[in-house]
Amino acid sequence: METLPLWNNWLAMAWIVPLALAVSGVVDVLLVGRRVFSNPLEAAGISGLLGTVPLLFPPLAAGSDLFPDPTTIGLAMLAGAIYTWHLLYYFRVLFSANDVAYAEAFLSLAVLAVPLLSFVLLGERLLGDHYVAIGIATAGVAALTVSGGRRLLAKRAVTGALSAAVLCVSLSLVLEDAVFQRCDYWSGIFWFAAGGTLCAAYFAWRGGLRRALRTVRANKGALLATNATGLLALAASLRATDLSDSVSLVILIETTTPIIVMALCMTALCMTPLCRPLSPAIRMALRDQLDDAPVKVGAMAMILMGVMLIGLPHA
Repeated sequence: METLPLWNNWLAMAWIVPLALAVSGVVDVLLVGRRVFSNPLEAAGISGLLGTVPLLFPPLAAGSDLFPDPTTIGLAMLAGAIYTWHLLYYFRVLFSANDVAYAEAFLSLAVLAVPLLSFVLLGERLLGDHYVAIGIATAGVAALTVSGGRRLLAKRAVTGALSAAVLCVSLSLVLEDAVFQRCDYWSGIFWFAAGGTLCAAYFAWRGGLRRALRTVRANKGALLATNATGLLALAASLRATDLSDSVSLVILIETTTPIIVMALCMTALCMTPLCRPLSPAIRMALRDQLDDAPVKVGAMAMILMGVMLIGLPHA
């Protein structure tokens, strides 16, 4: 069966990730703002299950060997569990301060953590211009999260949750990169999803399983929308990691997510007069993403400059 050129292009797959993450993040903001989720554990459990269970089926249909050596299986399941664990910290931040633009910006500090972990765990070395690009993007992320986000970072719990989320995302990507070096793509995906599903099931149980089921039944459309885009982002990120020479370059492109979040929120607010009026809660949630806009725009310009420096010839 002939594969699509897009599926085999790491740069195209990497750019799908921030687009899908931005849509998913904006919907998450609206869900939290409307009090659809009762607590972060419930939110992480529902989002984790809807985002990982569907990944179990394509590898089964692909007909590939899904049983590599036990060490590879363990690494893949650990990577999936750690990735899903970051959702708990992510939703803790949204429950404390419903600003996904800052949350995604802080998560972009993985652009610094991933190369460090890749060097320590995998011995990965990048070209000189790649380190320059990572440095510029990291400076932009730091400016965005510290200068503009003092009101968010002033809460110690929020800072701790965001830092833990960055570590989880970074470690998960590095571990899965190691998994793809030891087995084929579908095997890595299957066991990654298995680990993530077990972790998400634990969150759903701790957060109140019956209440989680009621939440899913009452908000099927919105939950399917946010988790379908989140699932697309995860699948594209894993595929780009599999194809790319360096997972650090994949995470560098993902730093553009906050820019897209702001653009989507601004578009939604501008389109309001032409469409059905938004409720005050939704309008406030969207406006929160545009707070400190000058700082965000300046910092994001630095992020984009860093992304551009990775150079298209490496695709």
